[in-house]
Amino acid sequence: SLDASVGALAQLLSVVRPQLDALRKAGKSDEADKLVKGVGELLDKVANEPKLSPRVLVFLGRAQREIGAYETAAQALEKVPPPADPADLAKSPAAIEDAERKTALILYRGSRLELARTYRQAGQFPKAEQVLKDAMGD
Repeated sequence: SLDASVGALAQLLSVVRPQLDALRKAGKSDEADKLVKGVGELLDKVANEPKLSPRVLVFLGRAQREIGAYETAAQALEKVPPPADPADLAKSPAAIEDAERKTALILYRGSRLELARTYRQAGQFPKAEQVLKDAMGD
């Protein structure tokens, strides 16, 4: 399943990130760009799969943000649905006994944090502020 593949992709990214940093520090931006392009194509293939779970969407958004693909990261993160019961948004995960509802809340909140980071790193500060304001209130 695709959810199971996320672990393998996470391992790949844990290797790629230090390589990207090292290439950029060494002034090898062409090589870094090629590596980002290759990883980005792999992530795009996963992103184009139908019916991605919220867990995979959060992973994709984070991974795309980390390689600097901010637009596609935001697109993936925006697809993470809020909890089915809107009242859950005002609760802590510990207050929710149903595991599925708890997971939905945690993934949604994680997606909002990643979305704010994505917008901030892309220099889209008003969008980042709006995401945080929506999540936390004024």
